[in-house]
Amino acid sequence: MYKIRKSNTSTKSKFKPRSLSPMIGFTSKTPIKEFSVSPDIFSNAYILPKFTNFDIPLSQSPHYDLKSEDPNPNILHKISLLEKLHCADLLRIEQLERELKDLTEQLITMRKMNKSLLEENGFAGSDVHALYQDLFITDMRQQLNEMNNDISKFRSQKEQIKKEFESVKKENGQLQATVKRYRQLLSNALKKNQSTSNESVGEVSSMFSGFMSESDRTLGKHSDSSKRRLTENTLQPPHGLRINTITLNKIEKLNLVLIQLNNCTNFNQLCKIITRAAKALTKSDRVSVYVLSTKAKEHYTKSYNGSADFIGRVRMGNMWIIMHTHKDAYQEEPQFKKLDELKFPVRHTDLLIMPVVYDHEIAMVIQCKEKRGPENKNKVFMPCDELMLKVVGNAVTIKIESLYSLEQEKIEINHSMQISSVASSIISALTHREIANRVKHVLPSYFDFDNAGIVFLDNKTNCFLVMIHDPSSDDYFGEGILKFPFGIGLTGQAISRDGVSVFHNPKTMPLYNPEIDNVGWVHETKCVMMGCLKDWNGNIIGVIQFTNKKYGEIGPKDVKRLESILPMLGTCVAATNLTIEHFSLTIKLKEIMDNVLKLVSESTRNSTDGEFMSVVNQISNLKNSFTDWFKTRKVIR
Repeated sequence: MYKIRKSNTSTKSKFKPRSLSPMIGFTSKTPIKEFSVSPDIFSNAYILPKFTNFDIPLSQSPHYDLKSEDPNPNILHKISLLEKLHCADLLRIEQLERELKDLTEQLITMRKMNKSLLEENGFAGSDVHALYQDLFITDMRQQLNEMNNDISKFRSQKEQIKKEFESVKKENGQLQATVKRYRQLLSNALKKNQSTSNESVGEVSSMFSGFMSESDRTLGKHSDSSKRRLTENTLQPPHGLRINTITLNKIEKLNLVLIQLNNCTNFNQLCKIITRAAKALTKSDRVSVYVLSTKAKEHYTKSYNGSADFIGRVRMGNMWIIMHTHKDAYQEEPQFKKLDELKFPVRHTDLLIMPVVYDHEIAMVIQCKEKRGPENKNKVFMPCDELMLKVVGNAVTIKIESLYSLEQEKIEINHSMQISSVASSIISALTHREIANRVKHVLPSYFDFDNAGIVFLDNKTNCFLVMIHDPSSDDYFGEGILKFPFGIGLTGQAISRDGVSVFHNPKTMPLYNPEIDNVGWVHETKCVMMGCLKDWNGNIIGVIQFTNKKYGEIGPKDVKRLESILPMLGTCVAATNLTIEHFSLTIKLKEIMDNVLKLVSESTRNSTDGEFMSVVNQISNLKNSFTDWFKTRKVIR
């Protein structure tokens, strides 16, 4: 019976008959041995499920007796328990299949509803997919950017830590070498000197403190016991032992450097001398010179042999600084990042930085690296190196002041010539156009401004007169004139104040009017200095304007210089105005004489009167004189 079920089970997965007709006539009570059943019937029949509500009688034949095969009753109990568990599992599977079917139907319904809602709102399937894809890609891209930023940050931190570790390691090695060298020197001194007086003991202690660097002093001081041992041993330094002392050779080199600095004539040559002096006095292999202040950079650029495009530059913060460009100088990034770090000289074991200060401003910086000793060995910078470089820096400061003084002397001589030329030009000028052109071309360089201009005042009409730039003219200003109402802009405010007025950031002021306050026609107005021009009677006849100070801000020195020149400029402008007025009156008088002679010549009755004719002859002579003057005069407009 069990074998028949097994064979039916194996054939069930392969064959599925269409009906139960092959099994008609068979029941559970029919003994199988009474019939000859062919194997095809069993192979083509369904296997009915196992039912637990009725019992199948088994044959009483001993061949199929279960008790005879398995006398242990526990096995039957286990089989019944497993059958119950199997039934429970089947019921659970059936329940889960129903739930799965319900959820599947709900999912299909929700998909249909979502699709209908999307179609109603105008979203197609491709649009939703594209939106999802964009959101996904954007999120992934943001995550990748954050990861890249973190990687860059960690990499930079790693490099910085690595550099700091290498620097500390190198400094540690140098300190160890220095300590070893000091110990050897001290050991030699102890071996060679064993009997001296108390005086020699003081010399030894001073020598011992002399060859210690500042960093060694800060690490710790000698204890009383060590001083006592030195006193008891009464040491004396050996002959020729120089520890951190300035030798005669260095003094001779320093004297030669000072002589060269004294003979220096320009800024580029000064930087060359500084580079060579630093190498000779400190034994540095890499010396760099940086030019920081604006005035020093301008002087260096002027004195550089060649194109200024080849000058080395490096950016520090918000400004560009110049690196001395020469074969002896080493061009590299400065070891300082801010000017606040250069309030005092900086000295490390392998770095020495010396600032050169002029007029409370750092003009130059000398940077020395990699000190070399005998056999090209690395050495540390000592206090004597700092002292020698400081002496050179002080000498450089004095030389910079000398160069600036020579340059200022040339400028003052040139300015004196220019101001005399300006005065003579304005005095000899016959028109307002000539005055405006002279002011624009000569006065800005005298006062160190970018531009200058003049506003004339017409007292008869109470108007401001401003000259107009004419590209077709031989000079900057042409014959055109603009008139503005009196008292407008910062120019009107300067007239109300009288004297000299200074305006910083004039664009931010509500009264600023570029048409009248920027007569020099500057592209960007940063600061303006205005002065009122007066004639010999004290009447204001114009306002002179200086725009954008070249170096720094407008100071009291600029105000005093303008105040000293205002009376002369006012007198020149007043004389020009008077000359223009005389010319106008003379021309009008000539026209009147022409009309009088015309009227007299037309009258025949007056020709018989001799006295009248004499008057006519005098008027005729006067007319001829006006005609000759009119032919030779300079045109006034």
